Amino acid sequence: KGLLRSEEPTAWDIRLDDPQSATAFAENLRSTMGPDVHIETWEDMNRGIYDTMRLERIGSFIVLTLIILVAAFNILVSLTLGVVEKRRDIAILKTVGLTDTQIRNVFLYQGLMIGLISVSVGVVIGLAVCIGQQTFHWISFDMSQGFLVPALPLEVHSLDVVVVAIVGLVLACTAAIYPAHRASRALVVDGVRSE
Repeated sequence: KGLLRSEEPTAWDIRLDDPQSATAFAENLRSTMGPDVHIETWEDMNRGIYDTMRLERIGSFIVLTLIILVAAFNILVSLTLGVVEKRRDIAILKTVGLTDTQIRNVFLYQGLMIGLISVSVGVVIGLAVCIGQQTFHWISFDMSQGFLVPALPLEVHSLDVVVVAIVGLVLACTAAIYPAHRASRALVVDGVRSE
């Protein structure tokens, strides 16, 4: 009730069983009660927090993408060095009859295996950290200091996990293309000369 001691309430606080349906509920109220009534959802009241969280999510995605690119570059460098070190072996394989395509496939397979192992380990560690935070609240907040939640909330979306895994695998395979191409183009004479 207002300061003027009116018998009519000046504001109502409505709590729903499903907080995610607040926007739809507010739209229904607006259409029923008319434009003279001001209706604000919890999402409207905390718009700044949600905008900040959205920006943090974009920033996290950019940082994660940069980390994956660095890992892909490391795969590229290690496979390229492997091609240089294995010139003699590549020359021997060519002299016994392996085609350029077969040699290229050996190095592509190696890049794929590195990618699969790396993505698998990364997904397992990432999920373990997320589940650990959800269960044990390793990063917690002091509610008396004004925090709205007792611990850092984490939510695992299966689509995010799948997209990150696929991007990591594609980058690992892409990083293997140049060394594989270089290995397939290696000349038998260069391999023999390197000894």
